[in-house]
Amino acid sequence: MVGQTSNAAMTESAPYAYEIEQDGVVVASVSGPDHDQVRSEILRYARQYMQRGPITIWGTDTKSLFNILSHRSG
Repeated sequence: MVGQTSNAAMTESAPYAYEIEQDGVVVASVSGPDHDQVRSEILRYARQYMQRGPITIWGTDTKSLFNILSHRSG
């Protein structure tokens, strides 16, 4: 599941930030100024955690993540 949020846990100093939740626990968090680098890193974490079960991704640009993960996980 992918959702957008202004989660307080995400830093406001970095324009791009993502978190992955699994079983109600944040298991990975990435933030930074470079969108491509941050997105690449959270996708790497997402692929790892998806092997263990369903995940939820919260972040600043989740639409692009959803499209990538949908095509690769199917």
